[in-house]
Amino acid sequence: MSNQVNIFSDFVYQAETLTHEIRVLADSGTIDRLRDLDTNITNQKLISQYSNLQIGCGTSFGYKLTTGLVDKAYDYSGNNRDLTASGTARPTYNATGRTNKGSFTFDGTTDYLNSISLVMPNTGTVSFCSWVKCSTVANIQTLYNDLIQDASTGYFWLYRNTSTNNLIFRYATGASAATISFTNFWGTSGTTPLDNVWVHIAVVVNYTGNTISAYRNGILFSTQSLTTSIPPTLSGVKYFGNYQGVSHFLNGSMDDMRVYSSLLSASDAGRIMNEI
Repeated sequence: MSNQVNIFSDFVYQAETLTHEIRVLADSGTIDRLRDLDTNITNQKLISQYSNLQIGCGTSFGYKLTTGLVDKAYDYSGNNRDLTASGTARPTYNATGRTNKGSFTFDGTTDYLNSISLVMPNTGTVSFCSWVKCSTVANIQTLYNDLIQDASTGYFWLYRNTSTNNLIFRYATGASAATISFTNFWGTSGTTPLDNVWVHIAVVVNYTGNTISAYRNGILFSTQSLTTSIPPTLSGVKYFGNYQGVSHFLNGSMDDMRVYSSLLSASDAGRIMNEI
């Protein structure tokens, strides 16, 4: 547990239907985050949520459904950075997901999640985590994007290249838009892809130390060096499942999406993957 204390979650998104969330001030004390969920909470989950509150990792989040479509993904890290479902069809809610709380499904052509309110602390580090299940329908499938690709302005673009099964990270060096490739990240043996299979991804970017590490299913895949790198600015539209709202859509599902303004360790990546 000692490694968890310094982790600060900037936003956490899991698929769990939330019926009510109420904040009230009682006559003789305070009641905070009173919840009425439509799912059973086990003792293990209750203990896990309490522990998360204590260490600042955030607990859970829920979907507000409107006429069968996802209207909003609520951020339950405590930072009120909710996501809006966008696109022609908008992502659909599935009652079952990798974390047994539901998931977002993206059609690969028109829908995504985004928000202009996700202001990241400028710590020089960014960690992204998510369960992802996708197919090879589209060549480039965006997982997370912060700001438009540019040579001199910091941005964050993480996607799967399905033609190579590589996990790709793109960033600014000040002189060019550079690329880091985690070769065959979606391959099981040889070039056999992990299509339509839940894969947990954790990518840890240290802009100050110019390194990036990728974890697959809680295990370090590899660590690579960055050329002089520029972190994204504090504000800007963040996208899940799409690049800048116009292209490179995800064809598949995402569950338990998280972004941290700190460096996750190997034990952190494994612990987050095993949280149900």
